[in-house]
Amino acid sequence: MYKFEKDGVTYLNNARGVPFNLGDELCSPFLYYRIHAAPACSGQVLVVGGGAFETHQSALADEYHYRITWAVGNSASIDRGIKGFLSRRRRRRRIEEQTFPIHETAFLSSRDLGTSEEFVPCPSCHHPIAEVARGDRIGLVLNANPRVSGNVERIFAEVKARHPDVLCLTNEASVQDLRALMQKTDRIITNSYHITYWSLLSGGKVRVLSYSSKLASVLDIFGVGDQTVRFEKGSATSLLKTVVAALEAPRWLAIDDSEGTRTRFRRLNAAFASRIESSIPGLSIVLREESLDELP
Repeated sequence: MYKFEKDGVTYLNNARGVPFNLGDELCSPFLYYRIHAAPACSGQVLVVGGGAFETHQSALADEYHYRITWAVGNSASIDRGIKGFLSRRRRRRRIEEQTFPIHETAFLSSRDLGTSEEFVPCPSCHHPIAEVARGDRIGLVLNANPRVSGNVERIFAEVKARHPDVLCLTNEASVQDLRALMQKTDRIITNSYHITYWSLLSGGKVRVLSYSSKLASVLDIFGVGDQTVRFEKGSATSLLKTVVAALEAPRWLAIDDSEGTRTRFRRLNAAFASRIESSIPGLSIVLREESLDELP
């Protein structure tokens, strides 16, 4: 976990991981809101999120009087085998079991629907990447972590041999490289939460390959339900098979009103910010005129 302090507020999230994950880098509310603690509350405010946390309770340290979880999500593995994948009901139960502790000065939100916390979508909906103009080609953007995707270079090589026009990238990419790919594509195959999120918000189509409950959860918030294609986590062979199938028998997902959804998601973040600001004496939260691309 990455922890830093700015303007009397402490932040905790999953940034600076190895390998680099652009989604984890861009999901902190710090990049989109100026949060300042006056002396009355300086050093007493902890902001956790965004991103997925396996155990929420460990993130909410007791030494902080005011504790905020901003669009934190769950990520539960879905296991392949003769019993099949977790049913929607079992997956939802697992998510609900990982709820935040109740605290009178805790302001709790989740990027997932159906939990006990207030629904607040990832604040990266404020980032320009979520409204980039799209192209007309197909992209393949995979999680770079070998524990998730296996040997990504092998997958890319085999895909390019069969489909040379497909543009390939991982979530280790810079904002600039991802923007360039999105500007050239209108359809993306991915096993990344945030690539799915940004592609749908910007009016693109997706095919989502899943190893975790979070991939179904991100589709839930767009109202399209769990239409993911499962693969075996860490297996390049399994993932390649689903990628090839997605390319050769495409079933693209899209939403009807990406601009309206983007606006609604931004308003939900702003409403959460306003509620926190009005509840914590000495805390100010202001939307930045321009979002940042990097944490301090």
